[in-house]
Amino acid sequence: MKIGAVFFLLLLSAVSCQYRESVSIKTEPVNESLYREALRFLDKGELDSAFVFFDRAKDLYLDAKDDNGVASCLIQMAMTLSDVGDYLGAQELSYQAFKYLNVKDTTEHHLISINYNNIGNATAQLDDFDEALRIYDQSIRFATDTDHKEQVLNNKAVVLFDVRRFNEALKIYEKLIAEKRTKDISYARTLTNYAKTRWRVDKSYNPLPDLWMGRDIREELKNLWGQNSSYTHLAEYYEDRNIDSAIYYARRRFDVANQLNSWKDLINAFAMLIRLEPNDSSKGLIDRYKLLQDSVNSARSLSKNQFASVRYEAEKNKVDNAQLKNSLSEKIQKINLQRVWASICGIFVLLFVVWGYVRSKQRKERMKGEAAERIKINELRTSRKVHDVVANGLYRVMSEITYVEVIDKEDVLDKIEDMYNRSRDISYEAEIGNESDLLSFDQVISSLLKSFSSVKHKVFIVGNEEAIWDGMSAMVKEDIYRVLLELMIDMRKQSRAETVLVRFVRKAKCFNITYKDNGEGGKEINGRNVILNTETRIQRMGGKIIFESKEADGLRIDIQIPVI
Repeated sequence: MKIGAVFFLLLLSAVSCQYRESVSIKTEPVNESLYREALRFLDKGELDSAFVFFDRAKDLYLDAKDDNGVASCLIQMAMTLSDVGDYLGAQELSYQAFKYLNVKDTTEHHLISINYNNIGNATAQLDDFDEALRIYDQSIRFATDTDHKEQVLNNKAVVLFDVRRFNEALKIYEKLIAEKRTKDISYARTLTNYAKTRWRVDKSYNPLPDLWMGRDIREELKNLWGQNSSYTHLAEYYEDRNIDSAIYYARRRFDVANQLNSWKDLINAFAMLIRLEPNDSSKGLIDRYKLLQDSVNSARSLSKNQFASVRYEAEKNKVDNAQLKNSLSEKIQKINLQRVWASICGIFVLLFVVWGYVRSKQRKERMKGEAAERIKINELRTSRKVHDVVANGLYRVMSEITYVEVIDKEDVLDKIEDMYNRSRDISYEAEIGNESDLLSFDQVISSLLKSFSSVKHKVFIVGNEEAIWDGMSAMVKEDIYRVLLELMIDMRKQSRAETVLVRFVRKAKCFNITYKDNGEGGKEINGRNVILNTETRIQRMGGKIIFESKEADGLRIDIQIPVI
């Protein structure tokens, strides 16, 4: 064989799968495409990609809390590590799988048996045969599938053969052959192992018929791994009996090893040819064998390193993802905390608004009630004053008319006018009291002035705004109300004005009221009671009043009141 072909074979074998029994793991992946993609990579011999996809599928199972799926992926990953010679790594992953398996659940016994079998295979490869046999027994204990149990028994018998416990191995093979009903690949494997084992125990036994039968079944079914085994045992058998036959089968084995791209079987085939070929022919084989062995050792080391890198990157990605998840979790927690605080603040604001609304409503209801109460009190007080002033006054006048022989007409009229004025004052007080309880003072003034407006008398108001009355005492407001009332009554009774203008102006420390009408301004006003009453009230407030009366222009009155 050419050296270039050897290196080409080496590259193939470095990433290829050794013989691996088909294992049916029943599972329902969370992401079935990931799991099936891993199996496709496995079938193509791309073990690194298969490992990565099994690992990704496992993470999805973990997120979904699917223990069965996690265990299935870990077992497949462990088998993959065994295929590349990382037996310690395979043991590690297989033992991790037990964390997700329940021995009390009979539906999981099949997976448990598969996992023990995988650990047993890895342990046997590490030459810990006694431990491997103990683990195979555990696998047999949990086996529920006949074909799988047969596989485990074969594996156990192989280990017994390797430690030269031939009789124990032979009993297993005899039992398996007796129970086998079909001549399939499994039967061919058991028959071949039975022949080679009995041959070691019973030298009178001729293994060729059984070895040939096993070979024929494997060739018919195109089972290359089985053919490799049959050719090996036939070459070993003929080695001491017919060297030509031994060399023939050794070469057949070499050809099959090339097709399998199995570096392990290829090296063993080289070693067998070197041992069987004549010295002249084997010299070239030795050189090629050494080159291949060195290259394979390097490839095996590279393959292990490659898988170590794959596992490291996978773990690193998990750590990075975990850190990212933690970071996102912290951010989400912070956002949620902010939302909680915002909600709490919103609730407090809402409660404050509701509380304010309730308080305002209660205050309005209370003020309304108090105003109603004050109105009742004012009405009661007014009625009492009416009784005291008007009723008593009228009674006095009536008595005087009844019992006084000579009646002074002017005196009676003066008393009646006095009662009128006093009753009017009572009416003003009641009106002010009632209105001020319900309206702001600018509204009270507007209401007063507008009450004198009619079809014959137009009243115009300028500058009467709520702000101009700010800071003014109740007593001053009451006096202004009465002054305006006196003026408006006089306007209707005396001046016969058709238009009246009342202007309000407030400056820094002075409050000005201008009254102007187009009535009979030329009439004498100094003697009127309204003027006397008005002057008295203005002087009491510390202000002054100026009258301007012209027959053509009507009456103008300017009132100035100091504001503190």
